[in-house]
Amino acid sequence: MTATTLSRHYPSLRPDERLALMLAAAARGDDLDHARLVAAAPRVTFTTLDTFPRALAFREVLDRFRAERLDLAARYFHARSLAAGATGRVRERFDGVARVYGYLLLAYRDGWARFCEQVMLPPGGLDEHLVGGEVLAAAEGEAEDDAVTGAAVEGFFRRAGESASGSLRTAASVAGELAETFAARLAWWEGTSDKGTSAGGPAVAGFRQRVDSTSSWPCQSSVG
Repeated sequence: MTATTLSRHYPSLRPDERLALMLAAAARGDDLDHARLVAAAPRVTFTTLDTFPRALAFREVLDRFRAERLDLAARYFHARSLAAGATGRVRERFDGVARVYGYLLLAYRDGWARFCEQVMLPPGGLDEHLVGGEVLAAAEGEAEDDAVTGAAVEGFFRRAGESASGSLRTAASVAGELAETFAARLAWWEGTSDKGTSAGGPAVAGFRQRVDSTSSWPCQSSVG
């Protein structure tokens, strides 16, 4: 039986069956089958507050960005642990890696605060109710003690004989990228986005690129 034949039965699926198949299609990267399932789903109508699209867009950005910050915290503590168990040049290098992650942790924290100020939403309105707050506070507290500047991070790159792919993240650049992603998701929830950018487009993809472009290289580089 072909996929086209199977898709003829999609309108008769129960909601739980449809969602399971949609998630399975997304997991295997089958955009065509996912689109068929979406197209075959019956529509329902709801009424809600006018804040609903904005609240959902904000929660999406918050959840994903929170995960990025926790990822940086894990990398920071890992690099610290490696430095503590090493000596000489190896210790110096891992200590430098940790300081890079510490710098990024604070840039992301301050960028989040700037973004929230721009969109007039309290930065701690939901943050304090999410898991991982103590981990972030501990990592950011240690990073503050390091007091690493952007110039110091760039100096570390030069001494290591490497360079970051892309410009070094700052609080301002992080806030700008968050604002772009938020605008894309808000447009999607409000139904005003173009079809080609309904999933958030490059703004959403930028979440992962923010970490990859300036912070994943230390874990991939040889130590010596």
